[in-house]
Amino acid sequence: GWKDKRPIRHLELIENIKNNYYKETINIIEKMEKMIEEKTIKEILENFNNQIISKNMKELLLKFLIDRKNKIIKIYSDSEG
Repeated sequence: GWKDKRPIRHLELIENIKNNYYKETINIIEKMEKMIEEKTIKEILENFNNQIISKNMKELLLKFLIDRKNKIIKIYSDSEG
């Protein structure tokens, strides 16, 4: 939740954090943008046995995580701080 708002969705939470703590959090977003790459996520997912996480699920997770990263970066890049 966020103060008196419950429940709150993840991207709404990110928006609230940006609006209230931009200076304190922009460095985290900048690091995330540089360090979380598709290649890195693929490497992590490939470490899981296909019996634990299927190949199709790995592909879905990869797309989801990249999409989520891009949405968070977009929130921070729209009308900065």
